[in-house]
Amino acid sequence: MQLSSLTFIEKIRSYFYPVLIQKSKLVREEALALYYFQGQYQLSTNDAIYSDGTRYRPANIACKHYLDLFRQAKEVLVLGAGLASMVHILNKYRCYPTVTLIDIDKEIIQWAAAVLPKDYPKEKVTFVAADAIASIQHCVPHSYDCLFVDLFIGQCLPDAAVQSAFLEQCKKAIKPGGLFIMNYIATDFIAWKYYQKRVQDLYPNLMIIENDINKIMTAIV
Repeated sequence: MQLSSLTFIEKIRSYFYPVLIQKSKLVREEALALYYFQGQYQLSTNDAIYSDGTRYRPANIACKHYLDLFRQAKEVLVLGAGLASMVHILNKYRCYPTVTLIDIDKEIIQWAAAVLPKDYPKEKVTFVAADAIASIQHCVPHSYDCLFVDLFIGQCLPDAAVQSAFLEQCKKAIKPGGLFIMNYIATDFIAWKYYQKRVQDLYPNLMIIENDINKIMTAIV
């Protein structure tokens, strides 16, 4: 898929405010839009940024914190593809594992594939158009060195993603010594503390990296 080329004036404008490239069809319960901002592509809704190239903080913070692990990783699974910010960030740190990104929205996958970093080996990136929560049930046990959960409807996790069954399936998919990462937006303190306990029951060594309302939950399995 080829995205519309930006004019020189639009590129200049993008350093002051995001320039709209395209709006998505309504596949989820929300409308998504693709923007170009300060040299990188963004995917966002009215109340949340889902992807922001190498600036995407949840993935950037986690990668930087566990850089040694990512440098040795061979297989990474991302639930909620966004614009493949995880791939952009791995490329930034010169880490080149095989990355599988699962997302229910085919249009978003097309956008993500169109804006992949040119120097990341294309054969190492696979997009799967499917329900990420359902797909995790069919993953081969202990397949991945890292699993990054980045699933949102607006600022909320889908209902199925807050269930223990989903968290257990995620854990089964990760190799011993591998890394679990989940991005959570804490807009409700009570709900956040309740969910934090649920995750910690399955991942006793859970560590939380705070980034304002973003809570990046990480654990070595």
